[in-house]
Amino acid sequence: MKKMHRHILELIWIGIASIVLSAVESVAQLPYWARETNLRNDLLSGNEVNFGIEYDPVVPPKTDNGENTLVKVGINVFKIKEIDIATSLMSLNMWVRLSWKDARLAWNVSDPKYLDVDHTTFKASTDPDSTQIWVPDLELYNQAESLSSFPEKDAMVYPDGSIFWSRIGNMEVLCAFSGLMKHPFDKTECSIDLAGWTRSGRFANYTFMDPPVDYQQASSKTPTSMTTYQEYAIVIGADRTSRREVLYDCCPNEPWPTLTFTFVFERLTTSYYMRSLVIVMVIFTFVAGCTCKLDIRCGERLGFGITILLAMVATEIIASEMLPTCPEYLWIEVITFGSTSFAGLCLFESCLVTHIYYKQRKEDISEFVKDANDTKSSVSDDVVSSNEKDDMDLKCFVDSITTPEDLEKLASEWMENITPCDGNENINQNNGRNNRSRDSFFRKFSMRKKKKSAHEKWSEERGLSMESFKLAEKIDHNFFIGFMSIYPLFLIVMYSSVNLFEDGYAVNL
Repeated sequence: MKKMHRHILELIWIGIASIVLSAVESVAQLPYWARETNLRNDLLSGNEVNFGIEYDPVVPPKTDNGENTLVKVGINVFKIKEIDIATSLMSLNMWVRLSWKDARLAWNVSDPKYLDVDHTTFKASTDPDSTQIWVPDLELYNQAESLSSFPEKDAMVYPDGSIFWSRIGNMEVLCAFSGLMKHPFDKTECSIDLAGWTRSGRFANYTFMDPPVDYQQASSKTPTSMTTYQEYAIVIGADRTSRREVLYDCCPNEPWPTLTFTFVFERLTTSYYMRSLVIVMVIFTFVAGCTCKLDIRCGERLGFGITILLAMVATEIIASEMLPTCPEYLWIEVITFGSTSFAGLCLFESCLVTHIYYKQRKEDISEFVKDANDTKSSVSDDVVSSNEKDDMDLKCFVDSITTPEDLEKLASEWMENITPCDGNENINQNNGRNNRSRDSFFRKFSMRKKKKSAHEKWSEERGLSMESFKLAEKIDHNFFIGFMSIYPLFLIVMYSSVNLFEDGYAVNL
C-alpha cells in the first residue's frame, strides 16, 4: 500500500514538473520585446510588490517607516552658450542627471516572464499628465527659464527599482556675478540653486552625485564641446558645491534641501579689450597732452583738443554696451574715466592760456584794426583831389605835433625843404618847387611815421603782448612736464592695483 502511495506521489510530482517546464519553455520562446512589454504592463498595472495597485505617477515612493526618497543630482556641462554680464544672464548647455529608487518599479530578474530583461524605460516628465512614473519636481530657483523647458527624455529603470533620468538642454540662469570689478582681467563666478518645488525634504531628500559636476569638454570623446571663438571658458575643476536646508514660513517643520553649484569662468578676450579700448584711450590721452606743444597763435589748437575729447567719449559710449550698468566701479571704467579726465584737463589748459594771451592783446587787436583802416584810407587818398589831400596831410602834420620839441624839430626839417626865392626867378616857379618839396616832406613824414606799426609801438610802450606770449608758453611747458609725470604714474598705479578690485560677492561654500 505504501509503495502504491509513493508511486502516486512520484507521478504527481512528475506531472507538476512537466507542467512547469512546459510553461518555462513557452515563456522562453517569447521574443525579448514581448517579455519587456509584459514587464512594463505588470509594473504600471500593479504586481505583487505594490499589492496589485495601479501605479500613480503623482505619489512619491515614500514608505511608512519615515524614509524619504534619496534623490541624487549631477550636472554634466557640455558647452557655454552665452554669458552676458550686462544682463546678468548665463546660458549653459548641459545634462541634468537624477537618480533615485522606486520600489514600485522593481521586479525579480529570476522570473521566467522577464527573462534577460535587465532594464527598461518609461516616459518621464515633470508634467503629471504626460509622465508614466513619478519624477522629482526639481526646479531652478534663480532661473531665467524653467527646467521644464528641457526636452522630455525617457528614464531608465533597473530591477532593484533604481531609476536614472538624464536630460539635455540649455539652462538659463540669472546670475549674481562676482569678480567683475577686475574686468577685463576677471575670473567671474555664477551659482546655480536647485531644489524641490512642491515636495519638501520629507518626501525627496536631494543630495549630490559622485562626482557632482562633470565636464564633457574634458573628454576627448566629444570634440564638438571644445571652446573656440568664445569670450569665456569654464575653469575645469574650479567648481564648488554646497547643500543646505531652508525653512520657509509656510511650512516651518519641513526642511527644503537646496543644492548650490558654483562655476568659475575665465575671460579669453582680455587682449581684445586692452587693444580696442584701454590702449586706444591711453593713446588719445597722450595725443591730447601734446596739444600743449602747439603754438598758442595756432587757431586749430582748441579744435584739435575738442576732437580728441569727443573721440574718447564716443569710444566710451561704444564700450558701455558691453559693460553692465552698475554702481560698482570696474577697473576698465576707472582707467577710461581717468584718461578722459586727463584729456579734458588738457583742453581746459588750452582754453586758459588762450584766454590769458588774447585778453592781454585785445587792445593790440583794436589798434591793428585802426592801423588797417588808416592804411586803407591812405590808399584811397590817391583818388581824392589835391586840395583834400593837402588838408589831410596838414591835419596829420598838426596831429603829429604833441610837444614843443616836436614842433622845433619839424620846423627845422620844414625849412630845409623850402627853397628861398631868388630875385632872378619867377615867383610862380618858386612856389611850385616849394609845393613839391612840401608834398615830398609830407610823404617822407608819413612813411617815417609808419615805420613802426601801432602794434609794435603799443608793445614797446607796455610790453604786454610779448609778456602774455611768454606767460602762455611757460604755462604750456610746465603743464606738459606735469602731465608727462602724473599720467604715466596713474597708469602704473592702475595696472599694479588690479587685484585690489574685489567685490566680495563670491558665494562662500
